[in-house]
Amino acid sequence: MDSAEIELEIEELHREVGIALFPWTRESFTEDKIKRGETDMQEITREWLSWLRSVKSEKDRNTDVWRKMRNWD
Repeated sequence: MDSAEIELEIEELHREVGIALFPWTRESFTEDKIKRGETDMQEITREWLSWLRSVKSEKDRNTDVWRKMRNWD
């Protein structure tokens, strides 16, 4: 998967699961990784994508809880 495809998938997943990300943002996730000594931005991006996929998977398993969360905005 090239970087453009990764960015597109990240964008799509973020739109779908954005409420569950609080308090994490991509920027805070990246800053945290850099503070821990990780400097490979491609690896950090892949980890962010992996995390978004796991959040989406959790959302798909718990749709009733997610509906309630949406009503809390």
